[in-house]
Amino acid sequence: MNAGQALIRRHHELGIREEIALLAIQKLRKFLLGTDGTTAVEYALILSLLLLAIYSAIQFTGVGNGRLYDNSSDSMQDAGLGS
Repeated sequence: MNAGQALIRRHHELGIREEIALLAIQKLRKFLLGTDGTTAVEYALILSLLLLAIYSAIQFTGVGNGRLYDNSSDSMQDAGLGS
């Protein structure tokens, strides 16, 4: 029996859900054991650092803009233009 016949026989013996789960486990095992996993981890680390930098920049800009609007509002109130 060749690999194709074995796959067809296994498909008939197992349900479609079990077949999908088996394929997912096989792909996960190949990913974790292969050298591509190392590259994926490196990309994940780079992505997390980029997201942290973007988040920090947004926080810093948001605080600065908040102070700017507060100062503008205070100046307008002092001039009698605000409520």
